[in-house]
Amino acid sequence: MMTAASPIAARIAALQASISPEAQRELDEKFAKEKARADAQRCADLRRAAGILDRFAAVRFLDLDRDDDNSAAIDAAAAVIDSGFTLGLGLRGGVGVGKTTICCAVANAALDAGISAKFCSVAGLMDTLNSASRFSSQDDVSDLIAEYARVRVLVLDDLGREPLTRRTLPWLYELLNQRWLNRRPILLPTNYTFEALTARYVDAAQRANEDVSLAEAIVDRLSELAPLPWIPMQGRSRRGA
Repeated sequence: MMTAASPIAARIAALQASISPEAQRELDEKFAKEKARADAQRCADLRRAAGILDRFAAVRFLDLDRDDDNSAAIDAAAAVIDSGFTLGLGLRGGVGVGKTTICCAVANAALDAGISAKFCSVAGLMDTLNSASRFSSQDDVSDLIAEYARVRVLVLDDLGREPLTRRTLPWLYELLNQRWLNRRPILLPTNYTFEALTARYVDAAQRANEDVSLAEAIVDRLSELAPLPWIPMQGRSRRGA
């Protein structure tokens, strides 16, 4: 085997010796650029599959602009990453202050580390589940909930803006409960305080003629999956900046 391979090895060695240093540098640079493009495409594909919107796909944690308004939130997000994504995070504040950006930076860090992550607006997820229940089957609804329950890192964006009905309240509880049972915390950017969400879910349960204990169970799971106190964020809107 060694003898048969020797002529080939000799030709390869001769070819390599014939390449000038300048040509070798060009080849190395070309290879590096192609690898960088392939890596960038892989990152883009991962983020698209995770549901991360284009606006947040390129957000990297180390590139976040820190100031007095967001430093506590960034520190808490860093703790999530340092924990190996075993901690949850709740960020509350007005529109455009950067809550979702920070949570997506954490999700992107998870994807870059080979850890599964997903992003969804809660309203969008409820719409998807509602469509599945109307046009598919209960098994499809259960499969969708299980998909979001299994993923290691989950960003639930704009919790509190979703429609609350006799259908969506049990779906939300089931998602949160499955994640709680499997020790899968959540990243939660929201405009609401915990107290305001509690009042909203209790009111929705009463209007839907549901047992108020369902609403209480939802907020109980929230308080463990995104531990209290949720970090307040203030300041100007960063959108368009």
